[in-house]
Order: sequence, then structure tokens, then C-alpha cells
Amino acid sequence: MRCRAVRALQCRVRWVVFSLLLASCRIGFDHRGANDDVVPVDDARSEAIVDVPFDDTAPVNCPQGYASIGIAGSKYKPIDNSLTWSQAQAACVADGTHLAIIDNINERSAVTGLLPTRDLWLGVTDRITIGTWRTVTGDIATYLPWDSSEPDADVTDRCVETEFPLYGFIDQDCTSDRRFVCECDGRASDPTSY
Repeated sequence: MRCRAVRALQCRVRWVVFSLLLASCRIGFDHRGANDDVVPVDDARSEAIVDVPFDDTAPVNCPQGYASIGIAGSKYKPIDNSLTWSQAQAACVADGTHLAIIDNINERSAVTGLLPTRDLWLGVTDRITIGTWRTVTGDIATYLPWDSSEPDADVTDRCVETEFPLYGFIDQDCTSDRRFVCECDGRASDPTSY
């Protein structure tokens, strides 16, 4: 009888210790109802909320003219001058940055708000392997909210733009002229991806 009581007590102690460990692991990670990692966009459309984790690898100092627009870890510079996709990417690279890579709907809203009513080049292309959309930093593009009927079958359309007024993504001829936004996020361009 005494052996059963000891085992039952050991079982209860283990359960309590397990429960405490589990609870302590959740402290700081359970954000139900918390908004401590939500950053409002600091422009006229401040109702947009950006829920992106902070990227502590981003440089503290970006080139002159880059500003934060509520996207943690990134600063942006709108260029209201139409260039081809390659020229636009080269202009960003000359600053030590790259064409903007949009990762979610909140970033899309913030970036397109920098040059409203404009079609903008993005740092995404499938020029290396048709049908494999890569960012200019070398990653596979994961956020591609294509406009209806896009990407199309036109083999000359290899670069991505976001098109006014709905800002869906369009595959476009890279030699077309578009305005663009450069992004400073501490990530280098990878020319082998474009």
C-alpha cells in the first residue's frame, strides 16, 4: 500500500513539474489578445497594421532618403522615375539596397502607398528559370498575389510589377518602364537569381 502511495505522489509531482515547465515555456510566446509586436504604418493610411516580426539583422543606418514605414527591419525609398526593371534594380544596388520585395498584404499596402496611383517594379523575376519566381536576394518568392489571368503565357513577361489600382501582381516585360521602391533591409542582392 505504501508503495502505491509513493508512486501516486511521484506521478503528481511529475505532473506539477511538467505543468510548470509548460507554462513557463509559454510566457512571452502566447500573444492571444496582445499587440506588442504589431506596428502601425506611419503614413496617412495609419489604419493599416503590420504584423511582421522584427528583423534584428537589418542595418541601423540606411543610405540617405530611406525611411521606415512601419515594416520592422526595413526602410524604403520611393523613386518616382520610370526605368526598366534592370535599371531600377541597378539603381537600388548602387545604394547598397534592392528592389522592394513584398512579403505580405500589410507590406504591399505600405509600399504601394509610397507612390500611390503608380505601377511599381518589385524585386521578383523568373528570368533564370521560367516559372520559378525568385527574389533579387535569391529566395523563392512566397507571397505572389497574382492579378486575375496572371502570370500569363507571354514568354517576354519575366519581371513582376504591382499594378494600380488593386495592386495585384503582374508579370511584365522587363524592358518596360515603371517607377519603383528600393528596400534597405540588410540583405544583399544575388545577381545569380536574376
